[in-house]
Amino acid sequence: MPSSLAAAASHVSAGRALQTTTAPEDTKLPLAEEVDPAKPDRCSPGRRYDRRHAGLAQRVRGEVTQGLVATIGQTTRGSGTRRSGRRLVADSLERYANECLSDGKPVLDPAVEDAISATVMNSLFGLAGFQRYLDDPMVEDIYVNGHDCVWIRCAGGRMEPGDPVADPMRN
Repeated sequence: MPSSLAAAASHVSAGRALQTTTAPEDTKLPLAEEVDPAKPDRCSPGRRYDRRHAGLAQRVRGEVTQGLVATIGQTTRGSGTRRSGRRLVADSLERYANECLSDGKPVLDPAVEDAISATVMNSLFGLAGFQRYLDDPMVEDIYVNGHDCVWIRCAGGRMEPGDPVADPMRN
């Protein structure tokens, strides 16, 4: 089990335990033909993992990690480290935007920048791909059977496919 998933197996967030178990026997996971066709089937074997901005997120994460290591002992624990992390993420994304402008390339949409920032912060200070589900009060259960075969049980019992929780190239 990869270390990030091993850590997730025993983590408790917001009073809810994240467990790496199979679905309870009374849970009926939807069959592929029962899934809304407007939503992609996350478990389909032919589905390609979307990594359009994964390289940039990995670059930003590396720069932030180096920056945090360089400031060891200069920041307070906990929230001070997170504040430093947010500042370093913003600085890294700003450098990338300046590179894009100097190369004549379009800059990232603010929504993409926010997604990259959240991905980096969750990978460094949270439970990576699981964190968005743990932070969502409408999520009751998370069923994971591989990095990209994720099912979410929402409040009210509705099951829906989730986004991948890990990058297959890294985890």
